[in-house]
Amino acid sequence: MQQNHFHHPLAFRVCAVAVLVCFGISFLGCRKPKEPEQLSQQDEQLTQDKVFMVDPGDTFKAFAYYEKTFKELGLNSENLSGEQIVASEKFSLSLMLEFLGYKDLKPADLEDTPSVELMSRFPDNILASAFFAPKITDVSVPPGEEINVGWRKVIRLKAVPGLNADKSGIASAFFLFNKFQGKDHKVDPFEPRGDKSNESLNTQLILVRSDTSTLAHPIYFFMYGAISKGGKLQTFLKASFDARAENLPSQSPGEYFVPVACAECHGGLIGPETDRKPDFPKMKLNYLDTDHWFDRLNDDFAFLKDTKFGVLYDGEKDEATDTFNKAFGVVFHLNQEIELQNKKLEPTPEPPVPAFQLRAVRLWLKLHDGNTHHQDIFARALPPEGESQWRADRMPDQELLPLMNQYCFRCHSSLKFNLFERPAVKFRKDLIGGNPSSTPPKESFLDLPLENKRHMPQDRVLKDEVREKIKALVKDL
Repeated sequence: MQQNHFHHPLAFRVCAVAVLVCFGISFLGCRKPKEPEQLSQQDEQLTQDKVFMVDPGDTFKAFAYYEKTFKELGLNSENLSGEQIVASEKFSLSLMLEFLGYKDLKPADLEDTPSVELMSRFPDNILASAFFAPKITDVSVPPGEEINVGWRKVIRLKAVPGLNADKSGIASAFFLFNKFQGKDHKVDPFEPRGDKSNESLNTQLILVRSDTSTLAHPIYFFMYGAISKGGKLQTFLKASFDARAENLPSQSPGEYFVPVACAECHGGLIGPETDRKPDFPKMKLNYLDTDHWFDRLNDDFAFLKDTKFGVLYDGEKDEATDTFNKAFGVVFHLNQEIELQNKKLEPTPEPPVPAFQLRAVRLWLKLHDGNTHHQDIFARALPPEGESQWRADRMPDQELLPLMNQYCFRCHSSLKFNLFERPAVKFRKDLIGGNPSSTPPKESFLDLPLENKRHMPQDRVLKDEVREKIKALVKDL
């Protein structure tokens, strides 16, 4: 693939203050991660006892969260309950745009206006990127059935200085539109349709606290329904995170409630398994991993190569063009901002081995500094470097990492651990591959019944030969 070069101003490289959220799955920590040999029996027991599905939360916690959040932001002067807030048409996406200082910008403008045009209208305040999103795509379809491919559009708005959001301590907002192309892959995933079949039915919003703010939390979560129906505030989104089989009535899609499910994905939960709560001080934001998106064109989504839509939708198909360079440059700038935000939530002084989320975005930036080239998976093995790192010149690494990248990365790019960190996978080898001779014997999560919440992977049923190959390879770590 030809290596392309683009320009990223020093202001973006050094002084970017906004942050981007990828709204993906993430479990982010601020402490130096333990090395495998430091992990105690208690740690291992916790690993086994955890329910590995994304905690969905519930309506009551969502109501309580909205009541407190809107009051803290100065948007609930009437002291409405959370239930009343959700029932009111007032607390829609339009309210948030007005709050941020964009009264004349309509929610439909955000969703339907092409990224380049949108950024040209607000060149100092908006970054926008549209892209292929394997993370939100349900791959648990019967053999021979077409996949309904997911795409996303993320828009970062800076709060207008001196207006309500800025005065309340909010620096920026990130809108995420989740769009589904349908099973006809020749149809444009982003072009507005008269029948609204590709409209975002679950639109996510995160407000980000400014550096000088006294607000309680680093980020605040919100969920909205279809704009054609008013863009009303909702308590949950529907997603296929745990949709491993159509014959499970509780699956595909499930309901994931603010703020618990959001926190599971953006910073982690604390407390007993029966009542887990967001660990709000650790709420971080995820980077955009373009390399993984391109990886997926070689497995479940190979059919996308034959369509006219590029992985970076705004960059089109030809990766040697200025159009692609500019689209990739937007992603690069956003990831620079993410790296700065992640760094701010690390302990001071920064530990010798920072959280893997920070190391991952730093590695992405290093690999893509000055080029748009798709990086090989072994180039993306997380530092620190050495014998414990994934290597392309040895087994089982050569075969295991590509398999885990395809089947496990959706969650374990950041939830619990990052599979590109080889010691983290090795530590869990008995849980992944099973160990009948251990005390007590450990059954592989890959062999558990579909109904078991610990069944892996959570979003599909593996073929027998693939499952057995992963188990055999991981035992050789």
